[in-house]
Amino acid sequence: MYIMRALVRLHLCLKGDSAMRKYDESLNTRLTPRPFRAFALPGLVLLSMVTVFLVSACGGSGGSSGGSVAVGCNLTLEDLNNLGSASPECLALLPDPESTLNPKIYILGSETDLNGNLHIYVQGVSADNVPLVLDDFQTATVVTVDETVLLNNGADVNGGGVTVQAIADGSPISIAFLTDYSASMSEVNLNQIGQAYALILNALPAGFEAQVLNFSNDTAVRQDWTQDLQALLTAVQFDPAFAPRSNTALYDGIRDTLYRSDQVDGFGLSERCRPVRLLITHTDGLENFSDPGTFKADLITEMDTSRTIAIMLGTVTANVPELEEFAGDRGAFVYAYDVNGIRAAVSGWAGSFDSIVEFVIDAGLFNVDVPGKVEIGLGSLSGMVEAPYDQPCIQTP
Repeated sequence: MYIMRALVRLHLCLKGDSAMRKYDESLNTRLTPRPFRAFALPGLVLLSMVTVFLVSACGGSGGSSGGSVAVGCNLTLEDLNNLGSASPECLALLPDPESTLNPKIYILGSETDLNGNLHIYVQGVSADNVPLVLDDFQTATVVTVDETVLLNNGADVNGGGVTVQAIADGSPISIAFLTDYSASMSEVNLNQIGQAYALILNALPAGFEAQVLNFSNDTAVRQDWTQDLQALLTAVQFDPAFAPRSNTALYDGIRDTLYRSDQVDGFGLSERCRPVRLLITHTDGLENFSDPGTFKADLITEMDTSRTIAIMLGTVTANVPELEEFAGDRGAFVYAYDVNGIRAAVSGWAGSFDSIVEFVIDAGLFNVDVPGKVEIGLGSLSGMVEAPYDQPCIQTP
């Protein structure tokens, strides 16, 4: 095995009098793992010598100085584990931390039952990163069905017919965890991401199903679909057997999660029968290794068509505009300097899985089969879902 050195070059620009222009779509990152020194080591590749070199450089833009300006810094693996304590010069080369996990109402999924009733599964987080609970939804929501208000702050209006109740179990939920195992991710980082995932897993109501996948050059299934909580908690921790660990084929990882080309139809997240389909992804770098035929636009279209919700978690040199694109209106994204920041951002939202609410709209209200549009509002927050809705089905795999 080899101790590896990973070199990541982050190109940003400085404006005029050296004021920093933050990261934008022109960002270019290259990850080049290379053998550093050979040792007879049992087990796994050691990454203790991983270094990230951040560089900002561009030509002068007028003024007396002219020429080009360059600013750089080196980050050790230990620095990567806790970037929040890195030097201001290093942090200035990275995007500002950002999270759209809260405040937000998430319309997780919707389905009609055999009697034609419409079920809508909802979770929410306040501006204080506190989960919204059943009482909040029962007493403070406004439900509008095809432009007609049927529930107003807990009171039936215009015939009512809307029930707000705690979700009985997690049987509507399919969730996939996809984790970046590129060379710049340390064992410490990967276990920290696993801890953030565990916050979600431990809050989910019994009966959900999940799978765990890891990616670098290729994608590998660590844990196939299961309802076994302990198996999933084990699977989201560091996998020493995963190899090779070098590049960041993010698009391929998302594609393989949505479609699961290694299996028959039905194993991909976007193909699951359960109406709540969640993709939770972490990456610490830019896409740089996916197949030329794997297009981001196609992946986003597939998520839109299947109503898959993407929660995108990024650190270090992750492409923030791209995280936002994948998240879209239904999902959310987080960018933090390091994995500690990811866990802090995720905590409140993760807790809201313990408070998923089910809105049931009586089929007898409709002159047609189902309503065309349902809006759920709570104070300044709102969410909307439109037909077509998921139909009852039986998952074969």
